[in-house]
Amino acid sequence: MKKGNSGETEAGRRITGVLIPLVAVAVLAACGCRPKIAIVVDPALDTPTSTARTQFKNDLDAAGYSVVETVTPFADPVAVRSYLQGLSESRLRGAILIGDIPRAYQYVEFIPANPALPATTEEVISYQFYSDLDGNFAASPGYVSPGGHAHSYDVHSGDVDWEIWVGVLPLYEDDYEATAEAINRYFTRNHQFRTAGTTIPRAFLEVNEHYSATTMAEHTSILADLQSGPYSWTPWSAMASAQFFFDSPPAGLTVAQGYAALSAGVADFFSGAAHGSWAAHGQLDIPWAETAASMPPHPATTTPIKAYPAWAILE
Repeated sequence: MKKGNSGETEAGRRITGVLIPLVAVAVLAACGCRPKIAIVVDPALDTPTSTARTQFKNDLDAAGYSVVETVTPFADPVAVRSYLQGLSESRLRGAILIGDIPRAYQYVEFIPANPALPATTEEVISYQFYSDLDGNFAASPGYVSPGGHAHSYDVHSGDVDWEIWVGVLPLYEDDYEATAEAINRYFTRNHQFRTAGTTIPRAFLEVNEHYSATTMAEHTSILADLQSGPYSWTPWSAMASAQFFFDSPPAGLTVAQGYAALSAGVADFFSGAAHGSWAAHGQLDIPWAETAASMPPHPATTTPIKAYPAWAILE
């Protein structure tokens, strides 16, 4: 698993509300050695998210972070990266991009572990462009962006490790009003989590289309992995109320049962995993995920979702 210079793992680059004694916070502030978080805001979202952002910044300050915010119409991703590079020498730990912030692209190659499968290439959005602040991004001679993007790179060289983590609250479907509402809801929940902790009245629910058990021993092993393994959603997955669904004929368990439970509204935190491989079951797909907010029935059920979860992670 890739690690940045700060020693954080890629999976662990999350902002957490670590409680630091007020005296320690004051000392850190006085010496200028508090870790810094940069917030880059799309000017069109400045006013409609101002109140919620102020609360978020106050929460970060209380957690021991120094926050620097800019509301700037950056011309291109190079300008954004240059801005972050200018902060990188002052204990910058991460950046949060809010709204329609310019995006860089990278042309990448995926080489499967199975040698019988061919390598594939794709041009993708690159937030690594902002995480690796001392690496080199370039276009090789003759390279043309497949998507016609002005800032697309097929060469990444030099020190390619990441210096900071990057979080994104993007513009959704060019709808600034809906985006502002979603961002304000996020910051409200973030504040509630930081001040009161996480409370899940009903359950955490995971439906995982990757796993299939053929014996009770395999069932037990998979269940333990989902509860507390390397990719588990602890602490929620370790709660007694957590529910897990994967195909396990010996235990009479199926992924379809999991989607039915989701539609019945049994959980406040839902995690669905399906990478679209040949081994997946195909019951979790992008069209359904994108329309889930309107609470449709899942294709595997005939029951409309009664209470769509407060948090949903779809992999």
